[in-house]
Amino acid sequence: MPRRQPARALLALRRMQKRITDSFIRGLDGRWTCVEPVTLKYPPRLIQVRAGTTWGPEDCLMGVKIAKLLDACMDTRRACS
Repeated sequence: MPRRQPARALLALRRMQKRITDSFIRGLDGRWTCVEPVTLKYPPRLIQVRAGTTWGPEDCLMGVKIAKLLDACMDTRRACS
């Protein structure tokens, strides 16, 4: 059973990365803007985001720095390409 949990987490991360690509754009200033409604699966939370919402690197939602989370997901995705 312990082997399945990391595989599930990786699968969830891949799905989230695909959705992030479709749902957010990153500005040159490092701010992220949501372009369509999306729910981020960030264990142990589900974070619902409305279109038009923008975050800078230090802005938090429910204790999560969303811009830094999105940057990390995009960095991971680039490394896997």
